[in-house]
Amino acid sequence: MERNAVVDTEDDEHPLRADRIARAKVIGGKRPGIEGRAEFLAHIEHMVVGRDPRLGLRIRDTWVIAALGLALELGPDDVVREADSLLVARRSQMMIAAYAIGAPWARELASSLEGRASDVRPLGRITIGTVASPSERDDTPLGKLARAIRNTLPQPAVGTRVAILERPRGALVIELGGHALSELSLRDATAEELAAAEPVRVVIEHAWRAGTTAQALVCEGRLIDRPERRVAAGDPIKCADRAIGSHELSLDAVATTRSSRGE
Repeated sequence: MERNAVVDTEDDEHPLRADRIARAKVIGGKRPGIEGRAEFLAHIEHMVVGRDPRLGLRIRDTWVIAALGLALELGPDDVVREADSLLVARRSQMMIAAYAIGAPWARELASSLEGRASDVRPLGRITIGTVASPSERDDTPLGKLARAIRNTLPQPAVGTRVAILERPRGALVIELGGHALSELSLRDATAEELAAAEPVRVVIEHAWRAGTTAQALVCEGRLIDRPERRVAAGDPIKCADRAIGSHELSLDAVATTRSSRGE
């Protein structure tokens, strides 16, 4: 797909070329933008690179949801499957699925459960119930918009028994397939677990000499810029804030971030 479109012809279906260009200049002139690579890099410094492990990370025999300050201990006989920020675990004939969601969505889900019961425990407010069928369909424009937004959010299927644990910064949804909540060994995450789940972030370094970014004598083992891009001494270069392991990050993992921001 082309990055830029040039209006160089007239047609009967659109306003005159000069009018369209004039309108674009008026609209664009009133909006702040980013000029140049240095300004762009200043805006992305400290951003998370790749998947954010704070939403769910396996650390030995524990599933740590650092964004919520929670940890779910796994048993030695549990069969565990992880996919991004979703944990699925089977214990004997029972199964759970656990994932983090935002606080507003958690409150809406909790309030719509059938047969719900709430209890305030040391970890937070827990609401247990069964996901109900959607109420009467709202086909107004606002209703359709709300439904479209909800469809993009993680949510359990109708008829699923769930426990929703609300915390100050969000909530944990646990789909219960036979488990009692007390069997799940939920607890506060330790300081070490929270530190282990800290994501890789972008930092900006500066080339020590001219050449390619791979020859610039900075970011050894941390480069997330294009290795073949040529730079002058002192030019900014995108790096990770720590050494990059093959399981943590690859250049492909940041390609989407880079292209989506127009670099």
